[in-house]
Amino acid sequence: MKKYIPNYILYLFKVYFLSIWVLTFLRLAELYLNWDLTASIPKSDRITYLFKTIVLGVRFDTVILVYFLALPFLVLFLNDLLFKNNSKGLKLVKILVFFLLSILFFIGGADIPYFGHFNYRLTIAALMWMDNPSFVFGMIFQEPSYWGILIPIILILFLFYRSNNAIVKNTFQQNQVIHWANKLTAFILFSGILFFGLRGKFDFDQSPLGPVDAYYSDYSIMNQMAMNPAFTFLKSLTDAQKSSNQEIDLMDNQLAIEKVKKYLVRTGNAYSPITQQVIPDSSLTTKPNVVLIMMEGLSAVRLEAFGSKHNCTPFLDSLAKQSVL
Repeated sequence: MKKYIPNYILYLFKVYFLSIWVLTFLRLAELYLNWDLTASIPKSDRITYLFKTIVLGVRFDTVILVYFLALPFLVLFLNDLLFKNNSKGLKLVKILVFFLLSILFFIGGADIPYFGHFNYRLTIAALMWMDNPSFVFGMIFQEPSYWGILIPIILILFLFYRSNNAIVKNTFQQNQVIHWANKLTAFILFSGILFFGLRGKFDFDQSPLGPVDAYYSDYSIMNQMAMNPAFTFLKSLTDAQKSSNQEIDLMDNQLAIEKVKKYLVRTGNAYSPITQQVIPDSSLTTKPNVVLIMMEGLSAVRLEAFGSKHNCTPFLDSLAKQSVL
């Protein structure tokens, strides 16, 4: 059978399965680090949800891998058809595959602390401070816990580099003699496989695999872990480019003030046109302090008041014990 399957297709299959193992390992590691978030799932159902999450995660991983391996696939096909697997072409592809999948694995590693802070997968929101690289790198390298993620990722990249070299050497060690028509047929068939891998579904009556498919349960942790962080990052990037997400049509400021004054019956004062004097209807001698705290990007599950065991917000927790939350 191998004589009918070009070596470069066998090579891509091997790289795909190796990458699936790496991405599944990163998913399980991230799930383990956030296992406390599964407390709301009945213990008898956790294994079932874990299995469903892994299976759905492989589908999302497959979609993103097709994107990353599409260019190497095209280069390998041309190198095989026109140059009979020229060694320089193979070397180029070997470097290209390592470079592209290193980005994918690095994103998977970066998602671990990101999810730990925000409780959702990586998006372009992570780039909001990239205009100040020194601040970003200082924030990363000054946090000891990040080294526990960075070092394993470097080790994974090193092992993948060695494995990729070994796969290339073992797969292309023998020259193949395949008729050009068979090569073209194999190319068309494999392109069809990539097409279905890109869609993530076989049913053409449904839209391609997307974030909506990840929300299969009532438990956020399992839904989030099913998605691939590179997938969510690229999806947020493409969504941000849509004109409908860039245009904000707000009414005139003065018109907005007039409507607020009308519908809330506000007269205002010298400090603000929409203020209103509040006269208490009780006879309390002590006046409570009202402090509104607004946090951007802080997940409620990180607060002790909502069940967190990590002591991430000790000062807010102490206020919550004596306040209305």
